[in-house]
Amino acid sequence: MNPDVRSHLELSRRFRREVEAIDPRHHPLMTLHATYYAMLHAATAILQDRDFPPSKRHSSVIANFARLTRDGTELQRRAAVIFREAHDARLRADYDPSVASLDGLAAEMKLQLQSFHEACTTLLPDHFD
Repeated sequence: MNPDVRSHLELSRRFRREVEAIDPRHHPLMTLHATYYAMLHAATAILQDRDFPPSKRHSSVIANFARLTRDGTELQRRAAVIFREAHDARLRADYDPSVASLDGLAAEMKLQLQSFHEACTTLLPDHFD
């Protein structure tokens, strides 16, 4: 396996462990960030394993992941939607001062990470625990 793929898988695991330990009611920003970055690194690993060119732009990773899953299973297509929603949620949390409460959004994204992860196991079998 490509060392970059392995590195992104490990980063995704680390962020997922952080998400599991965070209570979104008390730490919604941390939950949203860790959830998004777990997804970003998982998607990057899958894309690099499929020989997509590396990207430094998050929007390119999101777009390429959507392209990859476009003709996939319902679960895989849903993962692309979840990934985009996680990105949007993180941006809202960071830049939208009108967002009064993030704990509900953070709890939802934490739950969505499970579905995203399940889809990733179908895209890169034997490499997601």
